[in-house]
Amino acid sequence: MLTITQFSELKESTIKGLQKKHFPEAEKVVDMLNAYNDKRKECQMKLDENLSKQNSSAKSIGLLMREGKREEAEAIKREVASLKEIGKELQKEKEQAEENLKNLLLTVPNVPYDEVPEGADASANVVVKSSLRECRPDDTVGNWDTVPQNGEAQLPHWELAKKYHLIDFDLGVKISGAGFPVYIGKGAQLQRALINFFLAEANKAGYTEIMPPTVVNAASGYGTGQLPDKEGQMYHCEVDDLYLIPTAEVPVTNIYRDVILDEKELPIKNCAYTECFRREAGSYGKDVRGLNRLHEFSKIEIVRIDTPQHSRQSHQEMLDHVEGLLKKLELPYRILRLCGGDQSFTSAICYDFEVYSEAQGRWLEVSSVSNFDTYQANRLKCRYRREDNKKIELCHTLNGSALALPRILAAILEDNQTEKGIRIPQALVPYTGFEFIDLLEILPPPAVKDADFRFRQFAVSQQLSAMKVGTDGVLLGAWAEAREGQILDIGTGTGLISLMLAQRTRQASVIGIDIDGWAVEEARMNAQRSPWKERLEILHVGIEHYHPNGLFDEIVSNPPCYISSPSSRDGRRDNARCAGTELHETIIAFVSEFLMEDGVFEVVIPLTIADDFIWKCWEHNLYLYRRTDVCTRQGKSPKRSLLAFGKQKKPLESSILCLMNAQGERTSEYRHLTEDFYL
Repeated sequence: MLTITQFSELKESTIKGLQKKHFPEAEKVVDMLNAYNDKRKECQMKLDENLSKQNSSAKSIGLLMREGKREEAEAIKREVASLKEIGKELQKEKEQAEENLKNLLLTVPNVPYDEVPEGADASANVVVKSSLRECRPDDTVGNWDTVPQNGEAQLPHWELAKKYHLIDFDLGVKISGAGFPVYIGKGAQLQRALINFFLAEANKAGYTEIMPPTVVNAASGYGTGQLPDKEGQMYHCEVDDLYLIPTAEVPVTNIYRDVILDEKELPIKNCAYTECFRREAGSYGKDVRGLNRLHEFSKIEIVRIDTPQHSRQSHQEMLDHVEGLLKKLELPYRILRLCGGDQSFTSAICYDFEVYSEAQGRWLEVSSVSNFDTYQANRLKCRYRREDNKKIELCHTLNGSALALPRILAAILEDNQTEKGIRIPQALVPYTGFEFIDLLEILPPPAVKDADFRFRQFAVSQQLSAMKVGTDGVLLGAWAEAREGQILDIGTGTGLISLMLAQRTRQASVIGIDIDGWAVEEARMNAQRSPWKERLEILHVGIEHYHPNGLFDEIVSNPPCYISSPSSRDGRRDNARCAGTELHETIIAFVSEFLMEDGVFEVVIPLTIADDFIWKCWEHNLYLYRRTDVCTRQGKSPKRSLLAFGKQKKPLESSILCLMNAQGERTSEYRHLTEDFYL
């Protein structure tokens, strides 16, 4: 919050600074601040005069009473009573002026330092330093053209996460929603290693580790400036009126709210690891894919409280610390001095650190290091007592990310791809316990079973006319066309889906495969009772065939015409469901390469991930031409989507299929699609 001195005695420079931040109507707002402050001072002056008159009159009353001048004393009493009423009104006017002043001040950003460059957006940010080359005074984001060149195509981190089984974005969607990834195996270990590495480095630099709460009250949010400026971006627990923190800056800095420190205690240096939560409302597009922008993420924050005389040096030390981390992680980086239009609401000066992702072809912000001058301290009433004259003055507050994990993790994965796997930077090896992430470590050895052998023989030798993966086969089979040849039914369950496919196609042979031994036995019994048993075979195979390198490498030479992917319909077979989830993108890429020009790719998936699935298919030149959202009963919201894709652009057909009417009876459309199967 700006000080009275800034908008009254330094009015012109304050207006100029606010205009540099592109704050609308800066001059008008500063005039309003001064008007409210003048009103406050006027009321205070009148209150002081009023109180002085009351005190003087009170003394006169006692003197007159002793002299026996009762009537004169009573007149003065009435005058004092009138002064008290006037004083009450003045007090109300003063409090209203103070409230108006405070409320308006809360909406006014900090004034940037003189060295902050002019500019309206990120393109005007000045590149002050880079690991790639020496910087020139005129280097800005808008004209910077120097990037690393490794000479080989690199996979983006979301593909690497699937390939090496490090992060499951779809599972996060299932548990919480988009923007809440699940880290798995070496992905989780690498995440923890980064946290421990950053905390250890902060400890070496003299920072005291704090483990604060991750929920704060409104007063803490106002203290550091997140409220009211970023209220819409914070998760609010309305019942308790608490907020999930967007950064550890909030709870750690608020330790010093309403505190007067001794100068000898400064500088204070704290660090903290916390989970951070941001709604990121309005974020969309390719720049937010994968780890690029999340609703929950891990971050290590460094926070300093210092004197005005020493805060510039503290800021430089923080910048050197963050730069040292990037050097140890062997990442290409650049440091930006943000222009006025791109600075945060509360900072007086801010430097951003970015690392380059060659796989994505863009720079990724991984840290912001800011000096807030007295802006936060004025809100917090964080002050210190000078040693020389014992005066109490406002502190300076500073903070920075050291570092935010998501994009650092993404950059490490993308920038360290080798033929052997993903190389771990040497500085992290003591914390990870491994030097490489490679496929051999995450793939189980093939199971040695007769059924597995027959499956492999089938996969490489037969011409597939259709393939189905996962459940919801009743719906998918209802749309399947009659086929000849072989059909591979992965995830057959108790065999009913395989039976249905055999019955519907009339001509094709069906091999049903599942990892659930109990279900396979029941499927075999169902197959033996079926009139189409001669065209049915049920196999029990190991989970490795669900992995891209286990299943799809075996059948790449046999282009299918009809494919369905996993649906994750229910929780009865968790292994099959989870394995299917990780295959989505692999299946799409496989279909894109091998689907015939007039072939059909149909899939039933949860409605919650349908849009993302459609987008991924479009990336692989597969066009959506039919979408049917499926609800279990009339009046209920759809839970699943039947999607049909192909390589030919067609007009989109969209509909809703209700399985049951309000009375719980099968609807005519659904009965028509499935009646043969249920006879």
